[in-house]
Amino acid sequence: MAVHEQEKQQEDDDAPAQRSPLPHKVVTEILAYLPAKSAGRFRCVSRSWQATLSSAHFLELHLRRANYQEAAGRPKLFFGPTDEPSDDYFFYAWQPGGAVTKLMGNGLLLPAPLTKPLHGLVLLRCVRSGGYYICNPSTGAVLPLPDSRVPSKKTSRYPLPYYMDVVYGLGYCSATHRYKAVRIFSKEEVNSVDAPCCDVFVLGGDTPAYWLPATSKPPMCVVTEANPAVFLNGHLHFLCRYDGGILTFNVRDETFGSLPLPPCPLGKDPLSLRTTELDGCLCVFLGGGGGDPCYVWLLRDYKAQRWEQLCCIDRAAWPEPQRTQLQSRWMAPLCLSNGANGSKKKIMFGTGTCKVFAVDLNGGGVPEILFRPEEAIAGSFHDTYDDYPALGLFEESLVPVGRDVEEMVSSSPVMEAWFHVLKWLPARSVSRLSLVSRAWRAMITTNSFIRSHAAVHATRPRIKFVLDPLVGSFSDLDEHMNNTFLYGLPLDNPVQCSQPCHGLNLGRWSFGDYLYNPTLGVSERIEQVKRDAVLLGRSIALGYDSEVEDHVIVSLAYEEKNMATREYKLRCDARWLRTDDDWCPHDPPPRPVALDVPPAYVNGKIYWVVEPMLGPESAVCELLAFDVINGEFKVMHGPSWSSHGGGRTSILELYGAISMAWFDEDKNVIDVWKIKDIMDGAWCVGCRIELDKFSPQYSSREVMLMCADTIDGRILLNTGRSLGYYDPKTAALETIYTVGKPQGYRGFSATTVQDSLVRPFMKWWW
Repeated sequence: MAVHEQEKQQEDDDAPAQRSPLPHKVVTEILAYLPAKSAGRFRCVSRSWQATLSSAHFLELHLRRANYQEAAGRPKLFFGPTDEPSDDYFFYAWQPGGAVTKLMGNGLLLPAPLTKPLHGLVLLRCVRSGGYYICNPSTGAVLPLPDSRVPSKKTSRYPLPYYMDVVYGLGYCSATHRYKAVRIFSKEEVNSVDAPCCDVFVLGGDTPAYWLPATSKPPMCVVTEANPAVFLNGHLHFLCRYDGGILTFNVRDETFGSLPLPPCPLGKDPLSLRTTELDGCLCVFLGGGGGDPCYVWLLRDYKAQRWEQLCCIDRAAWPEPQRTQLQSRWMAPLCLSNGANGSKKKIMFGTGTCKVFAVDLNGGGVPEILFRPEEAIAGSFHDTYDDYPALGLFEESLVPVGRDVEEMVSSSPVMEAWFHVLKWLPARSVSRLSLVSRAWRAMITTNSFIRSHAAVHATRPRIKFVLDPLVGSFSDLDEHMNNTFLYGLPLDNPVQCSQPCHGLNLGRWSFGDYLYNPTLGVSERIEQVKRDAVLLGRSIALGYDSEVEDHVIVSLAYEEKNMATREYKLRCDARWLRTDDDWCPHDPPPRPVALDVPPAYVNGKIYWVVEPMLGPESAVCELLAFDVINGEFKVMHGPSWSSHGGGRTSILELYGAISMAWFDEDKNVIDVWKIKDIMDGAWCVGCRIELDKFSPQYSSREVMLMCADTIDGRILLNTGRSLGYYDPKTAALETIYTVGKPQGYRGFSATTVQDSLVRPFMKWWW
């Protein structure tokens, strides 16, 4: 009975194809002319259609038929606005004589198409974040290449060697029908003995979704990221600096060769040369930006290695309107295209503002502006790119981009089993086990594993001491329970560490601001905001954006401050760890902030205490709340301090909510306030800690609140010499650690931590 039902279901699935009045081959021919998205939707008709339309034969047929106009000299281009992406940020396609069409939603930060389409696939680089992606603009599929934003070989000094330069390329092996992303690392240093190395990432199939070393090693050379490799004749071509010429990489057998460069004109810098593909030939051009002449060479005879200068374009001779409109820091030849009304072929160029123009093959005459993007779609097209393309060629294609590591793990029962075993181990143990194999290392660095590991280890807080904040040296409290003195300390200036935020701690001390993962012993200095004015102090905070699963750093700095007139000028900048290489300006908050009260992050918001001596006067304490997801500031009322005399405040997370503490130095008590209703802003005193009965070991002038135990609710107190848990229910205090006071000893710096695999700025050091 079950077999009969299965056969009947198979007949129902194939019914649309069987009842088609047209032969199967005719239907396949028709579908091959459709755009990729339309043809892809027909895979839902039946299982047989899904198999047919996903076969290698149909992918090749569709690629050839759907792009017949391009083959006839009518190339199609894709581009996007070069300003910051928004919710409706898309890639668009355009063809000479046609209208602009919308391709795909684009959440990447300033993507630059580095390569010509390889069966529809394009290698992209995010100019802002630095990551590399394999993209099929036709289908909207995007595959992030692992370890590409900040490769471990460019940051890790152990194991040696480490490299300063890296360049990427995308190729295809016709023998195995596999696409390969290839990257070469090199080092530009005097008397460097470290030979370059080459990694290969194979797309699709059951191949491992991580980088593997190439079969052979590259010769001594220096490559730069601004010169992506060009794929032609089964080889990737890497432009080398200085006298290296062109390094070739055979994608099939992964061996290396070389080609000479064309003779550079007298007085021109050969380091400014760039490579591309033009008219089926390897192309080298010079003078892509600015106002200098642009030289274009073609390697017409690949075997004989004979170069031909195609043209020299003197932009100074152009008429004023064209010269002004086409001024750009980036300009490069895109392809050869048919001229208007069937005239002879011309060279089509693209610019950094996404304008497209054409010139005669000899480079003379007035340029013909073919496309101005601002006339077709909404968006800003600033001259953002210096060394990277702003637009690229486009091919209709159904070729898949391949599977990432997370898909490989979920499809492998063995890897999935190891996934659920390793996530229970401590972060430091997991880090060591990443050396077992490349498969384990790739799995451990995925976002899904890091999230699962953090969820498993989200237990009661752990306490660590800061031994050396420069290198991120920390030690567990248990290691010093029987010691009267904490070796490695004292610190001349104590480190102020924030509460843990999804595995990271923000540390501030006299030498600057740092991001730490104390469980892994990783430290990274936070570069200051580039500024024109002298800053009069700043407050820096760490939060977490759950929508994009990334940490965010917010800096509030005073450019002007006058306590007498209450006037001030506050500057706000923010950066995301995985996506931003630099600070981005943000609208300043509506209130000034108190620099002597460290901010706190709680449930998607960063809180600051408002500075009462600046800005508009207020009868009550005020707080600034910054929503990390929508990027908006909001002013809210804090507790009332009217019943208190002199003292100090702090703001922190207790019991999963925002809390504030008033340290009354006159009465030697601490009032811990909690918010009753976040909507109406009502506060109440949660508990009062009377320190007189614990003196002189605990004093309101020295004590800090660190956290609340998630199990028993006790509050951890830190004086810099003693650590103790205060129980609000019994008003008892248990000292868990204390040290003596040897001569010159100024106390320890302690912090609470979360066991986590997250690393500052996503640098994975091995």
